Amino acid sequence: MLHRKLRTFFMGLMLASVGVLGAALINESWRSADDGTKQDTIQSAIPDVNIHWLLPQHRDDDPARVETRLLKTVRYLASDDLEGRGIGTNGLDLAADFIAQEMKSAGLDTSLFDGSPFQTLTGSDARMLTSGDFDESGTPRRSQTLKNVIGTLAGRGDFGDETIVLGAHYDHLGYGGGWGSLAPWTHDIHNGADDNASGTAVMLEVAHQLATSAERLRRRVMFIAFTAEESGLIGSEYFVRHPIEPIGNYIAMINLDMVGYLRNSIEVSGTGTALEFSALVQEIGSKHSLRLVTDPSGYGPSDHASFHARGIPVLHLFTGFHENYHRPSDDAESLNIGGMRQVTQFTIDLITQLANAEQRPRPTSGDNGGDDVQYEFARRGNTKSDLGIQPDPAFLASGVRVKKVTVRSAADRAGIRPGDVIVKLNQSTVQNIDELRQATLASATSDTLRIHVQRAAYVMELELPLSP
Repeated sequence: MLHRKLRTFFMGLMLASVGVLGAALINESWRSADDGTKQDTIQSAIPDVNIHWLLPQHRDDDPARVETRLLKTVRYLASDDLEGRGIGTNGLDLAADFIAQEMKSAGLDTSLFDGSPFQTLTGSDARMLTSGDFDESGTPRRSQTLKNVIGTLAGRGDFGDETIVLGAHYDHLGYGGGWGSLAPWTHDIHNGADDNASGTAVMLEVAHQLATSAERLRRRVMFIAFTAEESGLIGSEYFVRHPIEPIGNYIAMINLDMVGYLRNSIEVSGTGTALEFSALVQEIGSKHSLRLVTDPSGYGPSDHASFHARGIPVLHLFTGFHENYHRPSDDAESLNIGGMRQVTQFTIDLITQLANAEQRPRPTSGDNGGDDVQYEFARRGNTKSDLGIQPDPAFLASGVRVKKVTVRSAADRAGIRPGDVIVKLNQSTVQNIDELRQATLASATSDTLRIHVQRAAYVMELELPLSP
């Protein structure tokens, strides 16, 4: 009698498991539809049950499945329905909601803020911005509250209180119209497939694979989708000023920004910010037969700069600029999805080695900025001309590399970002800090400055209106 009862019990358990798995598989099939934009209506009919313990305990890294998920994600985030994920658009909120759901589905803890994954920006950091000022019909865009989206994967070992951050910004330029656009004459949607739907998709895929792996990492991994990067690293700056845990617990930050155009190599910046980084990235690059172009500096025009300024070792992965950068033509069809899969596996190995290492990365003395930054270059006797930049005195090449940009300054409004190299101001060529200072003083009667900055291989001309 006892044997029959036990047999009946286990058969019932197996049938229940099959039923839940079947529903999950139907749900996955629905979510993988070609258009990538359908809402998960089947999931809403299934109880919110964590079924990860029923799934095969190995990393879900089948190449075809990985590329299908990556393509689905970038197609949705870079669709016209999301309006270029510009600040002031409904599409930015839709993107945040999508990322939050994907983090939860991957198995991350998304209950960090009173049961929510949203770190809402408050105070002076939460500027109510608009993207390009007007939508495609010329109507002023609404303002909105900005939010980072955060999920965590707990560490299982003796270093569980130490955290590695994997970040990617999810905002873009909306309808363009001048703010950061390299096609400022148009109000067409700037979908930002490479910048930075690609980085967001890779971040979510890394989360999925690590969460479904049988290997449990010794350190915590925190996945952050940053808002308002295009407006001056606002989301990442807010996070480092309002960290979830003591800033000393963050041992490294890896930033994924524009990783959708892998051709001959991956550019990795920040290899000089920790003693171990240069050898580590070369080892992993060799494993994946990837050619790496490395830069020791931790400063650059993306969110890793905010962490580096606090003394946290950083790495920025980037596959290069291209003809669609900051233009309406940056669409999902142009991305190298197979290359994104390679970046995904590179990133997973990078995080795994950092998370399981016997010691945390040792920061180099470097050029950490600290919080007591003084911003230079106001024209004598005319405070309205404060450019709002801090130059990097360690930069020895021609031009002036921007180390920091103050919020709401002329440089910030024009789209200048840390890591940009100023090469010309109005008609004056700029080769060093003294020449920039002289060119600034010579512009005493100008209400608008025209400044040329080099960002990687591109030189862009930006207009700096100087408000009174």
